[in-house]
Amino acid sequence: MDQLAFYVVQSSTMLDLFKAAYNPSHQLRFVEEARMFLTERGIPYPSPELWSDFCAWIQKHPDEHPSLVEAALRCRAGVKQRRALHNRLLTDLNLRRREEVRTERLSRIPIISVRRLSNPYPPGHAAVYESTAIGDAWMADLQHGHQADVRRQRPNPLLLDFDLLQHNVKATEDAIIQDKETGEI
Repeated sequence: MDQLAFYVVQSSTMLDLFKAAYNPSHQLRFVEEARMFLTERGIPYPSPELWSDFCAWIQKHPDEHPSLVEAALRCRAGVKQRRALHNRLLTDLNLRRREEVRTERLSRIPIISVRRLSNPYPPGHAAVYESTAIGDAWMADLQHGHQADVRRQRPNPLLLDFDLLQHNVKATEDAIIQDKETGEI
């Protein structure tokens, strides 16, 4: 484990993956990269619990690599934040209640059946605005503003045509949208 720990500390990519390993896909990638490193070095590691073993090793040797301890703390903080978000979502959706209460609440939400469009409206890659006043206020930013990822194409501005919507769920309403033909939600 000491060689792996040294590699993780020296590799900014591995250290970043370890810090973000509260996300399961990052954790999986970290484990895959770590296994590749161990295999390339001819270090056999038959245990399927590489992640847990590595975390336990860090706890047993906190003084050897302080940056790993800091990364582990950031990872744990991410896990707690993710868990809190999950719990809040369950509470907000009233899914923490007993089965009977959940079923009764879900039965009160209207089911709206709509036909699937061959060309979805509004299109997926569009910056949709609901009125010309909103469009005027945001147009410069939409066309010339800072983009988080410059590799992505800038979305086309689109004034929403409410007549083309099959159904408009208001902000104060709940609805379950269902495909009219397949029944898919």
